[in-house]
Amino acid sequence: MLRGAAALAVVLFHFFIIEAIYDTDQGMAGFVGYGRAGVDLFFVISGFIMVHVTRNAPPGEASAGQFLFRRLQRIYPPYWIITFGMVALWTISHGAAFSTLVATHRNFLETFLLWPEGRDPVLNVGWTLVHEVYFYLIFTLVLFAPQRWRPALLGAWGAAMTAVHFSPLHDLSPATVLISHPMNLEFLFGACVAWARPHAGIKSHKAAMFTAALFLIGAVVYFGGAPTDAEFNQYWARTLLFGPLAACLVFVFAHPQTPVAPLLKSLGDRSYALYLLHIPLFAVLGVVWRKVSGPGYLDNVVAFAIMISA
Repeated sequence: MLRGAAALAVVLFHFFIIEAIYDTDQGMAGFVGYGRAGVDLFFVISGFIMVHVTRNAPPGEASAGQFLFRRLQRIYPPYWIITFGMVALWTISHGAAFSTLVATHRNFLETFLLWPEGRDPVLNVGWTLVHEVYFYLIFTLVLFAPQRWRPALLGAWGAAMTAVHFSPLHDLSPATVLISHPMNLEFLFGACVAWARPHAGIKSHKAAMFTAALFLIGAVVYFGGAPTDAEFNQYWARTLLFGPLAACLVFVFAHPQTPVAPLLKSLGDRSYALYLLHIPLFAVLGVVWRKVSGPGYLDNVVAFAIMISA
C-alpha cells in the first residue's frame, strides 16, 4: 500500500509539471510538490524489504548472489525496455520525441547500466534507481557477514558515507557524489525499522504514528505550502525530515493487523511499472493535450483522467 501511495505521489507531482508545460491553466495546487517525497518513501521501503527478505539468510556467496540476482532482475529489464523505447522513438522521429531527455545524452551505456554520470539518465526517474543499485551492492557485501554483524556493518557504512560527504572527497566525481549522498541514509532508516519491528509493541505503534505527524508538521513548516526543486534539493534537510517520517509510516504499516486498502495495494503491486511509464506517457499525451487545451479546468480534469488511466 505504501508503494502504491509513493508511486501515486510522484505521478501527481509530475502531472503538476506537465500542466505547466502543456496547458495555460494550473489546476493542481503547489502543495502537490510534496509528491517528490514519494521517492524518500520508496528508499525507506527498499531498505526495509532488503532486511525483511534476508532475515534468515545464511552468510556467504550463495545468499549474496541470490539476493543480488533477484534485485537486478527486478530493476533492469523493465527499465531497459522503456529506455530503449524512448531512444527508438527519438531516433524514428528524427529528434522530435523526447528531445529534452535523449538529445543531451551521448553515453547511453552509463544510462543503461544506471552508472552515476552526473546527470539524470534518459528515463529521468532513473536517478533514483542509481541509488537503489548502489545500495543493492552495499547490502550484497553485508550478506557475506554473519547475521549478528549486519546491523553494525550497515551502521559503519552510514557513518563512513556521512564522513565522506563532509570531506573534500565528496565531489571528486559523479561516483563519489553518489557514494556520499545524504538520501542513501534513507535505506538505512528502512533497515532499522525491519530490525526493530518484530520486537515492537502496541505502545511503540502509537508512538510511531505520533512521531510521523510531528515530522510531517516539521516538513510543512520548513518547506512551506508549495515546495520548489531548490528547496527539495537541500538533501540533508530532506533526508532528516522525510526519512524519519517515511520510516515511521513503514513501521506503522508493517503491523500485521494493518487493514488493507485494495486500491492502494493494487497500485503497489504495479508501482514499478507506474513509476517507469508515467513520464514517457505524459510527454507523448501532453503533446496531444496542448493541441486541444483551452481556458478553464475541464480539459485538465479530462487530461488527468486519461493520463493516469493510461
